[in-house]
Amino acid sequence: MTQTSYAPTAKFAENAHIDQARYEALYAQSIEDPISFWAEHGKRVDWIKPFETVKNVSYEHPDVSIKWFEDGTLNVSANCIDRHLESRGSQTAIIWEGDNPADSKHITYHELHQQVSKLSNVYKSLGVKKGDRVVLYMPMIPEAAYAMLACTRIGAIHSIVFAGFSPEALASRVEDCGAVLLVTADEAPRVSSKKCMTRKEKTIQMHIWGSPHRVRCSSDIFSSDVYTIILIGETLEKNVFYKDVHNVFQRSQMF
Repeated sequence: MTQTSYAPTAKFAENAHIDQARYEALYAQSIEDPISFWAEHGKRVDWIKPFETVKNVSYEHPDVSIKWFEDGTLNVSANCIDRHLESRGSQTAIIWEGDNPADSKHITYHELHQQVSKLSNVYKSLGVKKGDRVVLYMPMIPEAAYAMLACTRIGAIHSIVFAGFSPEALASRVEDCGAVLLVTADEAPRVSSKKCMTRKEKTIQMHIWGSPHRVRCSSDIFSSDVYTIILIGETLEKNVFYKDVHNVFQRSQMF
């Protein structure tokens, strides 16, 4: 197998953020003095409460502990979205290419902020709060990114389950993390085929918190441009549809 190298153009190299010499100097600093290195570069993101401690680790068994910036507080959603709104709100934040090359989207930071804020408020209206677990059983669509960032915005913990996993595999992961919410879709287009993620004839049996809860998803109540939020727990078989609720909500507050 032959390998071919393609050198960057002079114009591209001129506009690069870093050259080889600068990279090697930064790498050397990160090895020789990691505390000061990460203290400096940790400031590249926005902090709600700035950190004082950079690194606190122990590799001695059984006291294994790895903590970075442990006394600081930040919000991932704010760093991915909000801090870019003023200077680059109209720029593309996400380029999404569908299974069909003709099916694509360019989502700006403003559009991303709007969608994530709305979904964050949908979560909160369903009782999701900081520290709760939300399982995402989603195909590779922009709404998967919205669902993740909406969790980080309100301090919920998201657990991603590969869309090709079986209902039984999904159920076990919901049980293991004690999820309060499941976000899914009606189908997952892939390589010119469509995997039905929720079948009319199939009921997913989940044993949540000691008692069985059944999530029944009927294919005749879905459309291809929406995804379903299924509340798990005290309410049995409660389906909440994004298209019905997301327009009610506007900008969301972070945790």
